[in-house]
Amino acid sequence: MKLKELLHEAVSKEDADIRWKIKKLVAQHLDNQSGSNVIGNKTPGFGRYSIENGKVVYKSDVLKITNRLVDENGELIIPFKSCKELNIRSSNLTSFKNFPEEVTARFLDAISFSSLSNTQIKQIKNWEGFPKNIDGNVYLGHEKFSDLSYSKWNKVCEQLEGELSIKRNYEGPMLSFLLVKGLEIINGRGLAKFDPNYNAIKIVNKHLQNERDILECQEELISNGQKEYAKL
Repeated sequence: MKLKELLHEAVSKEDADIRWKIKKLVAQHLDNQSGSNVIGNKTPGFGRYSIENGKVVYKSDVLKITNRLVDENGELIIPFKSCKELNIRSSNLTSFKNFPEEVTARFLDAISFSSLSNTQIKQIKNWEGFPKNIDGNVYLGHEKFSDLSYSKWNKVCEQLEGELSIKRNYEGPMLSFLLVKGLEIINGRGLAKFDPNYNAIKIVNKHLQNERDILECQEELISNGQKEYAKL
C-alpha cells in the first residue's frame, strides 16, 4: 500500500473515532435533556461541525466546554481545529490540549468563562495547546490562571485581534504582550487604580498603542518602580 493511501486510512480512522465520541456525547445529552448542551447553543447535544485532518471545525456560534467534554486527565476528549467563540464552563479542565488552534469571534468575546465557582475549580497547568490565532476579546482573569506566567506569551498566542483581560493581581513579566500581533489593550475599561498591577498595565498599554519598543517599555517600567513586570 502506498504512503498516501496509508495516511488517508489513518486519517479516516481518526475521523471515525471522533464521530463515535460525538455520537456518544449526544446520546448522553439525550439521556439527560434537562441538562445544558454539551457543546454549542443551536443544535441539541453538539452543534454544527465538520472534520478536517482528524480535528473538529466547530461551526455553531459558541463552543461550550463543559465537564462532559473533559476526561479524567482534565483534557478535552475531542481535538478541535477552529471555532467562532469559546466559552469555558468546566471546573475540571486543567489543560489546553486539543483546544482550537484558531478562534474567530470577530469583535466579540472570543474566549470567556462562565458558571464556574472559584471554590470548585482546578488550575490550568500550562499554556500548551492555547489558541495561537484569535480574532476577538480574550478573558483570562479567572482563578484558573493564577499559577501561569505571561513570560514569552507571544510564543503561546501569536495573534490576538482585540482586548486581553488578565488577573488584577498578576505579578510577573509583561513585555511579551508587545510582540503579540494585533493586541490592542490590556484590561481596557476593566482596569482600576486599586489593581496591584495598575501602573504596569497602564505603561504597557501606552506602548501597545505606539511603537511597541520593548526596551523603551522596559526602561519606563523599571524607572516607575515596576521591575517585577519588566523582565525580558
